[in-house]
Amino acid sequence: MNDWRIEDCEREDLAHAGMIQQHGTVLLVQGNRISHAGANAASLLGDRTDCAPGARLTDAWTRLLDALADRPGARKIVPSAHIGPCGAIDLVAIRAADDRFILEFTPHRGETREGVGSDATQAEPSVDPHSEQEVVDAVAALTGFQRTMYYVFLEDGDGEVSAEARDPDVYGSYLGLRFPGSDVPQIARDLYRINPWRSIPDALADPVPLRAAAANDVADLSYSDLRSVSPMHRIYLSNMGVRASISFPVVIGSNLAGLVAAHHSQATVPPLRAMERAAALVRAHSRWLTDERAKRRMRVVDGLHRHFDALDSAIRDGSTLLERWSEVAERLCREFEADGATLCVGSKHATHGLGFETAAREAFDDWFVHSCGTFVWLGEHLAHQIPAYPASEVAGALALRVTDAHGVAVRLYLTRGEYIHEVSWGGNPDKPIERHDGQLGIAPRRSFETWIERRVGHARAWDSEARLLALGLRKVLHQRLQAP
Repeated sequence: MNDWRIEDCEREDLAHAGMIQQHGTVLLVQGNRISHAGANAASLLGDRTDCAPGARLTDAWTRLLDALADRPGARKIVPSAHIGPCGAIDLVAIRAADDRFILEFTPHRGETREGVGSDATQAEPSVDPHSEQEVVDAVAALTGFQRTMYYVFLEDGDGEVSAEARDPDVYGSYLGLRFPGSDVPQIARDLYRINPWRSIPDALADPVPLRAAAANDVADLSYSDLRSVSPMHRIYLSNMGVRASISFPVVIGSNLAGLVAAHHSQATVPPLRAMERAAALVRAHSRWLTDERAKRRMRVVDGLHRHFDALDSAIRDGSTLLERWSEVAERLCREFEADGATLCVGSKHATHGLGFETAAREAFDDWFVHSCGTFVWLGEHLAHQIPAYPASEVAGALALRVTDAHGVAVRLYLTRGEYIHEVSWGGNPDKPIERHDGQLGIAPRRSFETWIERRVGHARAWDSEARLLALGLRKVLHQRLQAP
């Protein structure tokens, strides 16, 4: 993967660009005064002195902000809150992270093509929360967008489309395609994680500046859906043939696990209520995933002693572990679905099944002991991840280390062989460097056609349960090897 793309995207300060999308306007509040206002505020709200930077906040808005929960990101939606020059205006009040508040104003929208009105009171569609496809279908119906995808983030940071709903006349499918992690850089993932949705009604529309009451007062729009769109992302969407998009975060615990992303080829602003209902469905799905992961982790934790009882009784120190290595290694290979195992105790070692060759073991052991910086490590592409790693049948490893009561270093390596397989990418993930216009630097890629990579030198990936088991195994080893 080309790291230059990730670095280029990560430098964009998305939340402090000082611009907003033009389909709505923003007032930022600090204390009892407006600190910033969109340059287009008068066109939506009328020529009001109480909407200008530096103006004192009205009593009605003060009461609304005082009622917000005391946490960053808390929000209140007030449909048809104001009648301005453009008609009814929807208001979203948000508590920001820097002792400020955000007031977002957008024109009140009517029904989508499915007949879901912004003031609809009909029951939520019946959706099985564990079904990615049903969640995608429901969001597609609520937004009316032409293509909706469930985009899951993989362990290595890349993303993959695992469910899709699209209109019959929409060309091509992204289902099953993988996209490089740089397509959604970490700085953008952090913003997705803390907001209920991200709406871009028109990626081609020019942004509108924010006007500040005080010079050099930079607004933080991390919690504002109206913050301007990254120039990189605007081009990226255009290259996909997308003009409007909405993304809803799938959050497990506090981690962004994926996105439900809807795309449309024309500029489109769905009703605020439709986006609110779609966000509620995705949150329900996220809660189910969080509960399921917690239950799965508890099952793993509860089974740790069952997994390692026989191992526990075999351990007295590093020497006794070496003596019973064949028995111990066979059990560990079954539990971790490994192809082999290597035990290093001081300068001694023993191998079971597919173990490291001498040169590979020495290179890996030296790196893990002196350079890794962690007591438990998992990798699936050692030739790429380990400096000076020689040609070897071992392509992936789960490694852990402890010190016994005599101060001897004990290292355990569970190994997997090469797993040759094909990965379908949405475009070549390692395209040559492209320059855009001299100002944006690296250009977003233009091709999203299926590109097949025949992946060699990789092992089967370790999952989160393998990591949890490894932590449990190290705890057992530590307790037994440190016992007097």
